[in-house]
Amino acid sequence: MDTMFDLIVIGTGSAGSGVARRCRSAGWKVAIVDSRPYGGTCAQRGCDPKKVLVGAAEAVYAVRRLSGQGVGADAVAIQWADLARFKRTFTDPVAARSEKGLAAAGIETLHGHARFVDGHSIRVGERVISARHIHIATGAMPAALRMPGEELLTSSDQFLELTERQRPSTWRSATCRMGNHRPRQPSWLPRRCQPAAREAPPPVRVSSFSSCVTFSFGAAAHPLHNQA
Repeated sequence: MDTMFDLIVIGTGSAGSGVARRCRSAGWKVAIVDSRPYGGTCAQRGCDPKKVLVGAAEAVYAVRRLSGQGVGADAVAIQWADLARFKRTFTDPVAARSEKGLAAAGIETLHGHARFVDGHSIRVGERVISARHIHIATGAMPAALRMPGEELLTSSDQFLELTERQRPSTWRSATCRMGNHRPRQPSWLPRRCQPAAREAPPPVRVSSFSSCVTFSFGAAAHPLHNQA
């Protein structure tokens, strides 16, 4: 069982899997790990399932706007249970498809929480693996607000899994963002996989770890520009 790699990626969303695939295509020995089902937030708990729900809501809204203008809208309504099942036809296959694709590319896939042993090594379960570079692309998760009334709120993860019985008749949404950050490409990517100079801002560094550790903050990796 291998214990030494060129690159370990923590997180299997687009920011993590994109870096893993590009480094593997350059001949690097790569491992990737996730404590949740493979595929990341966007494809399973974020952008994609949200678009399914929004698309249905927009269709109903468009028909109702035309009520009395030659369109009968009396029976148009969201059937939540059916819509949730339709949403799962997009999200359910993601984990297996994502992991299978990474494995087929020659990337070793691991499951579990990654805990740093030192600047070049992590522990996943009982296994310790090391690498010249470690790329952290774990994304984000809803934070506890710790304020009165917090129990009345529903996170995006919870909302996407509501059943017909749990679904409120009306709701309001609010989004809190930390700003739009462009993806940052690590400087240690193989030379032929480096982005063009104008697309390569300096990587994020964290002083408490060695310079082999880089981070991606909730963004997909840019397509990389091949250089000779």
